[in-house]
Amino acid sequence: MFGFRSIITIFIFSSFLFYGQFLSSKRNRYFNFEQEFILEHLPPVTFNFVKKDNLSGSKGSFFHFWATWCGPCEKELPEFIKFIDSFNGKFKGVLVASKDEKSKVVRYLKRFNLGTNFIIAHDPNGELLKNFGSLRVPETFLFDSNGLFFKKYVGPQDWLNPFFFQNTNFLFN
Repeated sequence: MFGFRSIITIFIFSSFLFYGQFLSSKRNRYFNFEQEFILEHLPPVTFNFVKKDNLSGSKGSFFHFWATWCGPCEKELPEFIKFIDSFNGKFKGVLVASKDEKSKVVRYLKRFNLGTNFIIAHDPNGELLKNFGSLRVPETFLFDSNGLFFKKYVGPQDWLNPFFFQNTNFLFN
């Protein structure tokens, strides 16, 4: 039946299995995954920076946090602008300049022909960024027309990749 080797193999396998479970439970207690902040709706403080009426008339809003001092943000922003414009007004792009000087933001955005698809918000102290549960840029949050959270994009994205068009259309159809 079972030889000595089989018993040793089962013992070693069981030890690894139990040790893995122990580490997993320890990690979950340490990082407290169950109570981690999860954004469900637009934070109320948002409307200190953006008028609620400016968000109406669209299927949803992309809140894009960026800064002029952030190299990846500067590289990504032109693609993000083209991405939002490609939806012909279905979505609003809220460009939130976080932890930045207003004069630099205005000077930088003059390069682009921003139409009615965009709202500019200035978050000089990063207050809005913190209320979204983040501390870094670039990050983008997608909400529906009722302010319900749909998706978070961390770091710079390739906004002109067909995946983003398809994914956004899929979420809102």
